[in-house]
Amino acid sequence: MGRNLRILREEDWFLGKDDHQNYSINYRYVICYALLSFLSKNDYGKGAGRRKLEKLQEKILAGDHFMERDFLEVFFLEGDGGLVVVDQSEGIFPLILYSNIRTDVDKRERVFAFEKSLEDVIKNYDAVFEYFEGETVDSWNENFQKGLHERAGFSYETVS
Repeated sequence: MGRNLRILREEDWFLGKDDHQNYSINYRYVICYALLSFLSKNDYGKGAGRRKLEKLQEKILAGDHFMERDFLEVFFLEGDGGLVVVDQSEGIFPLILYSNIRTDVDKRERVFAFEKSLEDVIKNYDAVFEYFEGETVDSWNENFQKGLHERAGFSYETVS
């Protein structure tokens, strides 16, 4: 991955805070941005995107490495330390999601938050795919993100 990351070229809005959540990286948007890249670059049908999301979910739950070109790659840190999510679509920096071992970083477990975000994208996949049809990552901007949230019906439940 070179220095051609989209996050370096865009304003603060890219994958950032919005009206629905206050953390600077919205995991649903990270997953969806990579999914849009995968779908548009590989000209796959609707089922291929869903299968990639489900395979990613399966690998995360099993604690196994996952890698798909133009999508995401996931590495697990030793000793239940969390995971690293590498955006193979070159949209954002790699994310390091510490597990509950690093509770000093964040009281909520970021790995769990990523898993729940992935689950939400899979649950709303039909609406996400419909919104993405005919689009590429070049369409991704603040208005596109807002429209995605509205069309997909993403949930933002807090976990205590």
